Amino acid sequence: MNLGFFAPLGVGLCLAGSLTACAQPAVSPALPDWLSQRIAVFERAPADAEAVEILALPHAGGTAYLFMAPCCDQFNVLYDAQGRRLCAPSGGLTGRGDGRCEPPPVLSSARPVWRQRATGASAPAQP
Repeated sequence: MNLGFFAPLGVGLCLAGSLTACAQPAVSPALPDWLSQRIAVFERAPADAEAVEILALPHAGGTAYLFMAPCCDQFNVLYDAQGRRLCAPSGGLTGRGDGRCEPPPVLSSARPVWRQRATGASAPAQP
């Protein structure tokens, strides 16, 4: 039996399978467990959930995570690497946070970790 006819089909299936594997969103394995768990909760929540974006940034000699609020007048909360709430460097009624961030985090070196999609679904942030 000549299998030459099936070769293009096999190649097509392999390509489709590899593209599907690439399209699967996943939380980075380098994230702390507490953060992966919070992201899983956000992914199941409605679009107006507690956070719409999470940024990782250097702070006080370690990594901190800034949870960006979905709307105006809400604090953007900064958590340390263990998941403890540190402060809110921005947001709130004045836009200047809660005034408890010492020193203020350097937002210019922040990298996105997770972002909520506009449709209410969510995905890992694209660096």
